[in-house]
Amino acid sequence: MCIGIPMRVVAPDGLFAQCEGRNGERRIDMALIGPQPVGAWVVTSMGIAQAAIDEDTAIKMEQALEAVALALEGKPVDHLFADLVDREPELPEHLKPGGGD
Repeated sequence: MCIGIPMRVVAPDGLFAQCEGRNGERRIDMALIGPQPVGAWVVTSMGIAQAAIDEDTAIKMEQALEAVALALEGKPVDHLFADLVDREPELPEHLKPGGGD
């Protein structure tokens, strides 16, 4: 299984771009999604951009990745899921009983 890592484009260079993310800067292959402007967010896996995403999605992905790292250390993660504090998570329609039929 591959985990997508959000990264922000800092220097486009044709079908490649220098991007920064949680593990520093890397040269990312942009051939699958095309050139992206400075400041654009992309999901990367194994050095390849898989999709362009908005900043809100990138932040939520970063928080989820941070939660995994903290959970592996036995540390609390609730502060990373502020959108779930006052409500129970809801299943998508296709996972609800009778959904997707």
